[in-house]
Amino acid sequence: MRPGLDDKVVTAWNGLAIRALADAGAVWKRPELIDHARAAARFVLEHLTTADGRLHRSWAGGRPGPGGFLDDYAAMAVGLFSLYAATGEVEWFTEAARLTRSIPDHFTDPEGGFFQTPDDGEALIKRPKDLMDNPAPSGTSLAVEALLLLYAYTGDDGCRRLAEETARTSGLLVQRYPSAVGHLLAVLTSVDQGLRELAVVGEAAEDVARPFWERYRPEVVLAMGRGGADPETVPLLEGRARPGSTVAYLCEDFTCLQPVETADELRELLGSATGRGLG
Repeated sequence: MRPGLDDKVVTAWNGLAIRALADAGAVWKRPELIDHARAAARFVLEHLTTADGRLHRSWAGGRPGPGGFLDDYAAMAVGLFSLYAATGEVEWFTEAARLTRSIPDHFTDPEGGFFQTPDDGEALIKRPKDLMDNPAPSGTSLAVEALLLLYAYTGDDGCRRLAEETARTSGLLVQRYPSAVGHLLAVLTSVDQGLRELAVVGEAAEDVARPFWERYRPEVVLAMGRGGADPETVPLLEGRARPGSTVAYLCEDFTCLQPVETADELRELLGSATGRGLG
């Protein structure tokens, strides 16, 4: 007898895959990988999302499963932020921001941090928390990352404060069992190095932004617009466009250096500006 096949689609795992595919496609200049990321994102948004925007945990046999957990929302948000950075397609940013803002609405623990289960989920004697990494990053670490990304794109300081407060709930694990919270430590290390924002706007945005993908830059958040991005949708792009030109702004805490217009100039700027005051 053949063993049973577990072929369900899990939202959180798709979020992680979307991130990997988007990043790999951008780094290796392989558009087919980005296409796979888009297809996965659309599947989750069409088949694992309710009419009021809530996520399901899983999908199998043509039917959605139970309500989504913290890691489903956070992993999808981070994945969609990565897909936006790789493509400049504002729809992914919009969905990522919406999912990130819904996390505190449904998962907040009044005593600090987030529960793994939603406030309207199955009634439990004790709602659990997801603090430690297993094969995948913990829901808490992914939520901290999503909140910090939203802060970098919007300047919403409430997101940064909430991320910092949530990270503190893992303080004892950081001190005693750091290997159990590796993803959280990686996120916090990037912030400690000096979180920077890179805004590239214009018809040649993808070409000018190319140096961003030439090395690992976890402390830099990329926003791209080809001139038509709504600044109310992606606040980091507000007021950046110059008619007839493509410009790149490297900023730290939304204080920007003089803009540059070529990939070579941006490459030099990224190499010389190392955070904590932009050189």
